[in-house]
Amino acid sequence: MSSTSEKDEEGVMNHNKNSMTPHITLYLIGFAGTGKYTIAKELAKAGYKIIDNHLINNPIFSLLDLDGITPIPAKAWSAISKIREAVFSFIAQHPAANYVFTNVLLEDEDDHAFYDRMRREAEGRGAIFIPIRLLIAPHEHEKRVKSAERKEKFKTTVLSPQEQEKGLIRIHHPHLQELDVTHLSSSQATSAILEFVSNINNTTVNLQQEGITIRPATRADIPAMVALSDQKRRSYEKLQPQFWRCAEKANDNQAQWFEFLMSKGIGLFFIAEREDKVVGFIRGQLENAPEVYDPGGATLMIDDFCVENPSLWPTMGKLLLNELKTQAKPGGALQVVVVSGHHDEPKRQFLKNEGLSIASEWYVAEIE
Repeated sequence: MSSTSEKDEEGVMNHNKNSMTPHITLYLIGFAGTGKYTIAKELAKAGYKIIDNHLINNPIFSLLDLDGITPIPAKAWSAISKIREAVFSFIAQHPAANYVFTNVLLEDEDDHAFYDRMRREAEGRGAIFIPIRLLIAPHEHEKRVKSAERKEKFKTTVLSPQEQEKGLIRIHHPHLQELDVTHLSSSQATSAILEFVSNINNTTVNLQQEGITIRPATRADIPAMVALSDQKRRSYEKLQPQFWRCAEKANDNQAQWFEFLMSKGIGLFFIAEREDKVVGFIRGQLENAPEVYDPGGATLMIDDFCVENPSLWPTMGKLLLNELKTQAKPGGALQVVVVSGHHDEPKRQFLKNEGLSIASEWYVAEIE
């Protein structure tokens, strides 16, 4: 965790005692001065309880001579970490609540580890975890970070070279939202966030009622994904024995390939679960078009896309495809390409219903 970052800043807690919907952990991530606390105050008007950075940071900051420019000493962050652990411990004892945390998280190993911890703890409480990256144009960022009000609250009042060098953390999550607040008032930003949360909440309730979960795949899911792929390969092989002929170590090779991709953070993997059983998965990654074509942006290439049986394409297939497209869009994806066997009519019909059309066909014959 970067020593100059404003970790454990503003937070919001919204507890609807009579609600039967899942609890929410909302995680606002943005540079210092993007308006995280201001948005939190607007959320309070909607019934949220705020836990801001003063709760964790100011008992230590108030003992220092901070000018908003000089970096905060490491010993201060060490003491603050103890306060943070106490707060986290208390929250863990009261999981039946909606929380919003806000942090400055940069693109480095420590901040990724901190983000992963926040995600794990939220999911450990059975909460819906929703990370939101707050984006802002440089000129507006500079104006906001220099406000006198920030200095009064022991906040930095200069642009951080570390922030400019590393950039805001880049993350992937099914519920990730990216919100540009450059031209938004705090109330407008809050409305956008609340609408986003409501949509996710409604979708999650419906999925939970059906026992369905869509989530990022982990390495532990690789055997299940390979098994679904093997099932597809065997069915394809029967209809085109030469082109789709299964290699002797196909499953081992695919497992190693997935392991490599995940270890390098290449592409996006999502799985569909029903009653703790993996019943579908999808893998896609962004690719540039060949230099002789110019579609206007990156292509989301989807080669591995399987469901347990064809009847699941309209439900599980749709959820997986939509989730992957949502996550790929912030990376610049302009179009999506999905590979399907010509004989695989259920999958082809599903893709057609989702608005995809045929762009290419492969004709195969044996050379005698």
